[in-house]
Amino acid sequence: MIKFSIHKSLRQDLSLRIGLIILCIGLLIGGAYYLLSVHLSEKEFNGYIKDQTKSISNAFALQLWLFDLNTTQDLCKLLIDSPRISGLRVLDHRKEIICEQVPIRKEDTVLVSQEILHSGTKLVGFVDIYYSNVSWVQQRNNILLIGICLVLSIIIGAFVFINILLKNYLSKPLENLQKDMELLAQGDFQPSEMVSQKAEIQNIIDAFNDLTSRLQRRDKEISRKTEDLKREISERERTEGLLRRSKEHWERTFNAMKDIVTIQNKDMEIIQANQATLNLFQSDHSEVIGKRCYELFRETSTPCEGCPEILTLGDCAIHESTIAHEKLQKVFYVTSSPILDEKGEFTHLVHIARDMTEQKKLESDLFQARKMEAVGTLAGGIAHDFNNMLSGILGYADLAKEEIPAGSDAKSYLVEVLKAGNRAKELVKQILTFSRKGTEIQNPLQVSLVIKEALKFMRASLPSTIEMKEEIDSECGFVIANPINIHQVLVNLCTNALHSMEDEKGTLAVKLKRVELAKHNAIPGAAKAEGKFVELSVRDSGCGMDKETAARIFEPYFTTKEVGKGSGIGLALVHGIVQRCGGFIKVESELNKGTTFFVYFPIVEENSAEGTEAPQIQLPTGSERILAVDDEGAIAELIKATLDRLGYRVTIHCESVAALELFRSAPENFDLVISDQTMPGLSGIELSKKLLEIRPDIPIILCTGYSSVVSEETAEEFGIKRFVSKPISRSKLAMTVREVLDQVRT
Repeated sequence: MIKFSIHKSLRQDLSLRIGLIILCIGLLIGGAYYLLSVHLSEKEFNGYIKDQTKSISNAFALQLWLFDLNTTQDLCKLLIDSPRISGLRVLDHRKEIICEQVPIRKEDTVLVSQEILHSGTKLVGFVDIYYSNVSWVQQRNNILLIGICLVLSIIIGAFVFINILLKNYLSKPLENLQKDMELLAQGDFQPSEMVSQKAEIQNIIDAFNDLTSRLQRRDKEISRKTEDLKREISERERTEGLLRRSKEHWERTFNAMKDIVTIQNKDMEIIQANQATLNLFQSDHSEVIGKRCYELFRETSTPCEGCPEILTLGDCAIHESTIAHEKLQKVFYVTSSPILDEKGEFTHLVHIARDMTEQKKLESDLFQARKMEAVGTLAGGIAHDFNNMLSGILGYADLAKEEIPAGSDAKSYLVEVLKAGNRAKELVKQILTFSRKGTEIQNPLQVSLVIKEALKFMRASLPSTIEMKEEIDSECGFVIANPINIHQVLVNLCTNALHSMEDEKGTLAVKLKRVELAKHNAIPGAAKAEGKFVELSVRDSGCGMDKETAARIFEPYFTTKEVGKGSGIGLALVHGIVQRCGGFIKVESELNKGTTFFVYFPIVEENSAEGTEAPQIQLPTGSERILAVDDEGAIAELIKATLDRLGYRVTIHCESVAALELFRSAPENFDLVISDQTMPGLSGIELSKKLLEIRPDIPIILCTGYSSVVSEETAEEFGIKRFVSKPISRSKLAMTVREVLDQVRT
């Protein structure tokens, strides 16, 4: 609350000023009174001295004239005893002292010297009178005291009177007015009810009431404007908040885009770039803003060929294009869109570059996968028929071999036929595995045989300008691997060597040998780099590579080749195969001096590996009754001929439905059923289900050239005892039949 103290100060100030004026007037009056009183007293004192001096002089004139010294001395004593005379000195006309009485304190006296004349004319002597001025000084002091008391009385009385007047006619009205002003300061705009008889005070009251009414009107106006201002400020703050949030939302959205987005002016200069742009070029805004897009992407002074921005600047339309940037090793899908003002005039353009590199790679991989799927579909389609053919070829060749005497040329010819047929059988397996229609199985493998076969393939595939050198140790040992994988390793390494040699000219050397690595010469970074290994080395005379490139060659999709000359997965595939085989790989390379890859496979003991040629064994025989069902008559006859020779009684059928009816009519007449899977009418699985419904204990062997419907696991779930893949050798068929029959019997 505001306190008003101006009026009390005014009263005090007025009282003080009027008091000072009264004091000055009093002092003037007192001073005048004092001076006048002193003057009159002094005049009276001087008159007394003059008259007294004249009387004393006349008194001494006669005595000195008569030269009566005694009387003169007596008169001196009489005068000295007077209270107003402190001292006296009388001299004759010769100035000889007749009598003398000097006062002790001359400062309290007034000395008057007078000639003594007789009869007014004759000089008879001199007199010095010391008049006492104590009474006169005391009288003067009394006058001063009276004057001071009078002045003080006047001042005090006037001051009290003036204060009473000021309080009644000034202080009280002003104090009441102060209270009204305090109420006014608190917001009470009621006019003052005070009335004064004094025109000046009443004028102040009237002015105050007028001020109050004006302030009341002004306050209402200010309140109204304040409310309007508050609403305006609130609306502005809300609008600013919306704009700020909108800007922040736009910036977050702009920077959240994974595509490279820039906003450019008419000169193709970048004025805004999102975070993806800064991340791609590892720059900040200051390094990007002001550059043109082709300066940023290509570091050139001219736009890209087919740049959509040029088209947008020309027709103010949206344009798009796919652009490859060799410097960045990336492919972008670029969109250029115009930004128009409210008049429809071009102001800026939005440049969006979407990184399509991975998508292009995925598209390429997908295309490759679809090709492989097509190969797999083709492989699956021909596998059944091809395996049926091989079954007839291998089966009848095996039977014919048994009919020919030992040492005959024909028998040796049939042995070669059987070898070729077995290689064809493995080839079908490789095709199915490569197309992911088969399961990769690793077994002990004499790797030198696979390497030799692969080298024959590569020798036919490589151009004649490449000189091939090979050094293969046939006794290097056995490894745990899949022959398809070993084949892929060598083919990929040789293909990589071919691509590294310019104009497809140079030397390619392949070595296979047995090595033993110790701790001191172990390969750095290998998980198991000690012991006996088969070392496969592939050396080329190509361009070589630096250490940085060599450190990344096994990364998927990393390639230094031109687009269309490689996918970057060959060496990654090699690396994965070698690791799955428990081995490791290293590379030695130098620019312009060629590259050598060293692949190490751990050797397994030979007694744990299968021999290349199984020893001749006695095939098991039997006399059980067997029903053989196959839609290929030649294969059915082959099964019958093979098992008849072993003592079994075999009934064959080429139609699955007829075979089912035969079994239904006499289920106890058969001890075993051998069925093909892929047949018209009823498939092998469907036939097996119906046979087991008729006789649940009947053992069934299911054979197939290839089937995507049934596997060994699913066949076992249906109750089938064995699942065998074609072509089936005579010995495998005999062993399988005997094992199943013995298993059922036990």
